[in-house]
Amino acid sequence: MWIKNRNISFLMTSYLICLSLFYHLVLIEAYLREEGLADQKILFLVEDNMQSNLAPKPTIKVTAISGSLRKASIHHGLIRSAIDIANQSIDDMSIHFIDISSLPMLNTDLELNDMFPPEVEAFRQTILQSDCFLFASPEYNYTVTAPLKNAIDWGSRLPNVWADKAAAVVSAGGSFGGGLSQYSLRQCGVYLDLHFVNKPEFFLNAFDGPAKFDDDGNLIDDEAKERLNDVLLALKAFTLRLQGPKFVNGG
Repeated sequence: MWIKNRNISFLMTSYLICLSLFYHLVLIEAYLREEGLADQKILFLVEDNMQSNLAPKPTIKVTAISGSLRKASIHHGLIRSAIDIANQSIDDMSIHFIDISSLPMLNTDLELNDMFPPEVEAFRQTILQSDCFLFASPEYNYTVTAPLKNAIDWGSRLPNVWADKAAAVVSAGGSFGGGLSQYSLRQCGVYLDLHFVNKPEFFLNAFDGPAKFDDDGNLIDDEAKERLNDVLLALKAFTLRLQGPKFVNGG
């Protein structure tokens, strides 16, 4: 509820500012026409500015990937919570979960006639069409899980479909909350040319009380949800910084 109220207040303020700006642009245009001071170039600039403010903003497409294949995984729960937060509280952001369980283990013998297996090609196309990524990364043996590394490696086959995009990573686990998997994933990002949000970081100790997840793996901790909201806002801002012209031009 706190997240929703905070974002509603921000949206209302932004709406009033935009409404005021639009009103003043209308007055300026009317004055210039009445006084005969406006040539076509000036009117075009005013009208173009008005249309830009009224045009719908493109939605940032986030692909979410969990390194766990277990149905009741708490990392699936983190992604479900992120989807709910984006739908309820964050404008112009849509999160889509992609299942990596059907990907075969990386084997270049499967690349026949310069073509990837169908499951791999579908995965690569989803990654290619995404604006940014949200990884939920469990820690296994101080690093990322085998399924997640496999998905990363398939995506890195030339042409690399991860390149020059923003990403955020969240994790839950023991005392460090899965933190070592995050640092391992960030290291992969260097080669992939994948740009991770540095702050805020999200590590969640899932086993100390009070309970953070229910029996189905759903996130139930309000403080953790607030922190997850902050991660998503940072991912949105970072994506706009990296791909700003695309979104400004409605691309």
